[in-house]
Amino acid sequence: LLFIASAGLSAQTQSPAVTPTAGTLTVTSTISSGGTITAVWIDDATGTFVRTLYAGSSSGYVNELSTWSAESNQNVVNATTGATKSSIWALSYSWNGKDKTNTTLLADGTYTVKIENARQDVSPVVVTASFTKGAASQTVTASNKAPITNVTVKWVPSSTGLNEIKLGNLYSVYPNPTRSTIFVNG
Repeated sequence: LLFIASAGLSAQTQSPAVTPTAGTLTVTSTISSGGTITAVWIDDATGTFVRTLYAGSSSGYVNELSTWSAESNQNVVNATTGATKSSIWALSYSWNGKDKTNTTLLADGTYTVKIENARQDVSPVVVTASFTKGAASQTVTASNKAPITNVTVKWVPSSTGLNEIKLGNLYSVYPNPTRSTIFVNG
């Protein structure tokens, strides 16, 4: 009986729990337009808002960021905010892979960085760049769309090591030897 139980257990495989990868995402870009307001945020693979990295704070103009406003409900928790810029300027912001409350590391997978630039009475411009959050480093360059240029999205995991998994530690059969009842943990 013990042999049959052991054979059945060894035939089964159990997937270990997948731990989200910690790391840092860095987003850089150049904005070349006077009197504009900009937002930078992240959506998950389903297009659901994850977190704002930056949003301009010039009163009266935030509503011009129509895409960001619709997706995030203007949620700027843990975002850098700043005044409207008046000339060519460089953006550089980072993300630690956590949710908008900055408490939970999000699952590995595909995410999209969105940068929206707007100006009163001018249609907003949105540039997107998708990347894969995971154990491998990745750098993505988005297409230029004036006034947003030179967009680079770089994911760098904190560690690329994997924990060793030993199937022998996943299951135990006892008592051994036995005459009638066995217990299986795993």
